[in-house]
Amino acid sequence: MNLRRQFSLALTVSLLRAAALPLQAQGLPALPYIIYGACQLECCRLGEWSTSFSPVPIHTRPGDRAGTHDTIPVRTSFAADSTVVVV
Repeated sequence: MNLRRQFSLALTVSLLRAAALPLQAQGLPALPYIIYGACQLECCRLGEWSTSFSPVPIHTRPGDRAGTHDTIPVRTSFAADSTVVVV
């Protein structure tokens, strides 16, 4: 056999062996899935904010469903210095 045919045969056998291997899924991430530094919309804005219409709940950790730790009252200014997306 010539060199090109041997290479082609070896490549074909390798691909067939690889295709015969069982595939395994990675599984789903644990929920809630937290992505630090991410923004869920293009219009995310850090900096000075104020609570105009309702109090803003404060949680001890992102995704914490145990209840609020505290709240920022209505008509209060605060600074947003980081972002997080909770899925």
